[in-house]
Amino acid sequence: MKRSKPIRRSPLKRGTKPIKRKGKPRFKAGRNEAFRGWVRRHPCAIDVDFLCMVSASECAHVRTRGSGGQDLGNCVPLCSKHHAEQHRIGIKSFEAKYGVNLVAIASSLAAQYTGNAA
Repeated sequence: MKRSKPIRRSPLKRGTKPIKRKGKPRFKAGRNEAFRGWVRRHPCAIDVDFLCMVSASECAHVRTRGSGGQDLGNCVPLCSKHHAEQHRIGIKSFEAKYGVNLVAIASSLAAQYTGNAA
């Protein structure tokens, strides 16, 4: 038996009010904008090709913010290509593919930052 399309009797209303979020913003605690900006000024941690060295770096988290990862000691600079690949294939596969230890890079960056800030 073939069914016909449902007919809407009244048009959908367009909302003019902005949508308000209830509760606290997600992952606000542990965000350190000064540290993230400092990390973004570094070149890509995976210096495979010339494009990585000239493109702007992004702040990539080694441990996800959802699982309790903070910013300090948890961020590495990656170009947009490598950052997208890190999310696509996963952190462990990414480390194995390029032969890097992102946790060690993130902790050394945090040590440099706290040494410079003091």
